[in-house]
Amino acid sequence: MREPLLDSHVHLSSKPIVDQVDKHLERARQAGVSGWVVPGVRPGDWACMKTIADRFAAVFLAPGVHPMEEAQWNSAVRERLAALLQHSQVVAVGEIGLDKRLDVSVKRQEEVFLEQIELASQRALPVIIHCCQRYGRLLELLDRVGFSHGGVFHGFSGSLEVAQEGWKRGFALGIGGLVTRPESRRLRGVVQALPPEALVLETDAPDGAPHPHRGKVNRPEWLPLIAQQVADLRGWTLEETAQITRANTVRQLCLPKGLF
Repeated sequence: MREPLLDSHVHLSSKPIVDQVDKHLERARQAGVSGWVVPGVRPGDWACMKTIADRFAAVFLAPGVHPMEEAQWNSAVRERLAALLQHSQVVAVGEIGLDKRLDVSVKRQEEVFLEQIELASQRALPVIIHCCQRYGRLLELLDRVGFSHGGVFHGFSGSLEVAQEGWKRGFALGIGGLVTRPESRRLRGVVQALPPEALVLETDAPDGAPHPHRGKVNRPEWLPLIAQQVADLRGWTLEETAQITRANTVRQLCLPKGLF
């Protein structure tokens, strides 16, 4: 029996996956994936996420508001999120963060991010962070508020220095389809250089399909392609990769230890 993999970031509530979520999860199980963490992007996702988690015991939730949806954040949404964080299958707040590419006020992005960090702190939950080209400021904000519950830097593509600084603050790196691309030399170097405990796997499906499926709609069943690339880079077997990254995901996102 092969070692099961955990997907630390998969958008099961997004189209087209949500239209056939049973089929996608069954295919993923057949490929060796036994658990999934579903992040939020916008408040409109949360009811669907909860419905999926209520149906599948191995699906866990990380509801939040992505920086590209900051216009939807207000006091009522904050109250809704605070209430949802009490759900038994919520394991983190996410996906939240900062993104320089967006046509969104820097100040507003930071306000929404910090309010969600505050909610995570109140519940002693980790966070799943989306960050693009603003890692320096991200680390400053985390230090300023003294956030101590860690989590995951999702879809990591930054430098080794940023990765090490994140790890010092309790954040593992979410390694996704980007690592399978031959041109991703910097990320591959990061994967090779960090402690084994700092790595978790993710598909980010339906986005970010791994090689050789680049350009297609990503599928949860393709997580083993990412795992194999990490195994090759680290000199691990696929079974060792599954054991290590599964334990890391359980630890970083406070998943039930006996379930997997």
